Amino acid sequence: MRNSTLQGTWPAYERMGVVNLSEGRFFTEEENTRCDRVCVIGLDVAETLFPTTTALNREVLIDNYPFQVI
Repeated sequence: MRNSTLQGTWPAYERMGVVNLSEGRFFTEEENTRCDRVCVIGLDVAETLFPTTTALNREVLIDNYPFQVI
């Protein structure tokens, strides 16, 4: 996928009210501490990568590393 932005953040980012999730959840402190490969993606990315199904629990590759969409 071209023209997308990747941004790292902390679990507290969701509590700041910057993001409203339409599906799924934000990652937890425990997932962050363990460096779990989980991610939250935007609607445009979800519709581009998974046009006919939900993105939840699917895998995306970021720099050739698999991440689970939560």
